[in-house]
Amino acid sequence: MYAFESLRQLSDQRETLPVHARKSYRDYGINTKRFIAIHHSLTASGSARSFAKYHVRTNDWPGIGYHL
Repeated sequence: MYAFESLRQLSDQRETLPVHARKSYRDYGINTKRFIAIHHSLTASGSARSFAKYHVRTNDWPGIGYHL
């Protein structure tokens, strides 16, 4: 067994995370994608919700700054 196999299962949180009321990310379409980037915080206390809230409220970004 690898160490990552003991981690909790992933769940799609995208539709439930905080987003900016007046900003949005531009959609370039699926055909423009060539690579997959997987980001993680590797923190015991962080969550997708807490990072999204920070990115929207503090950084004034349209939404969470990480993707999968």
